[in-house]
Amino acid sequence: MTWRLARSLGRLREQINAAAPLRSRASDGTIGDAAHASRSSDHNPWVKDGATGVVTALDITHDPANGVDIQKLADALVASRDPRIKYIICNGRIVSGAGQKQPAWKWRAYGGSNRHNRHIHISVKASKARYDDERDWRFDMAEIAELAPSQSVLRKGSRGPFVKELQENLARLGYVIRADGRFGDETDRAVRMFQRQRGLKVDGWAGPRTLDAIGRAIAELAARPKIAKLESVPPAVEEEVRKDARRGWWQWPSALSLSGVAMFFRENPEIAVGLFIAATLIGVVAILGGRRLVRRVKEIAREVRAS
Repeated sequence: MTWRLARSLGRLREQINAAAPLRSRASDGTIGDAAHASRSSDHNPWVKDGATGVVTALDITHDPANGVDIQKLADALVASRDPRIKYIICNGRIVSGAGQKQPAWKWRAYGGSNRHNRHIHISVKASKARYDDERDWRFDMAEIAELAPSQSVLRKGSRGPFVKELQENLARLGYVIRADGRFGDETDRAVRMFQRQRGLKVDGWAGPRTLDAIGRAIAELAARPKIAKLESVPPAVEEEVRKDARRGWWQWPSALSLSGVAMFFRENPEIAVGLFIAATLIGVVAILGGRRLVRRVKEIAREVRAS
């Protein structure tokens, strides 16, 4: 299928490239992959301009060292109130432009699996007058390139639901902290401690890198119970069974559990075969002996009647 990028987004990319020529393009994106094609996404060329599909979404890579801080870019685009904007996703949050179902220009939590902390996603509206509007976008690239934290970075003095979410996540990771939505001394100390333990810059600012690291830590924590369930034999039990096997086949496993017995026989298959054969022979002998006993009882009964 023939496709192209919306011209308004092409112009946005040109402006960014001109101001930051050395920026990374590692997470840049236009048309989506197979995963995008399987769901509703502005990365799919679903808007039609004649026989050509138009992609109405653009991803720009986060690379503040070379001129592009995506949160600052997001803040600048929101401040511009550009009528072409449909929505923006950045650092786990989404904001809608004017004329959408959601309140305009108000950040809210983004529920997708991709937090968009390695790139910013910008979607433009589906009308040709908007998506092909090639006027310059209004933002100051000098501000976007600064390495100081943007207004959206959580730091001492911040408050609100995102601060509370940060506190709840830190508490889940074992830090002693109250989830009251106020970024004070207690939260500052917890953030600095987390940054120090993870090898991050220790500044007390919960910016994209710190929030991303916290998200990964939470995901690792959530995965631990699932991993534990896959371990059918506790390590201590398994080790005891191995010790019993080394001592001699006549010693019963010290782990008194089905898993311990199973492990013992896996370690000593010849014992399992021997026991099976022995049990079979005993059963055969018992059956044959039982038949002889029955015949003898009948003979004695006949002799008694005859006498």
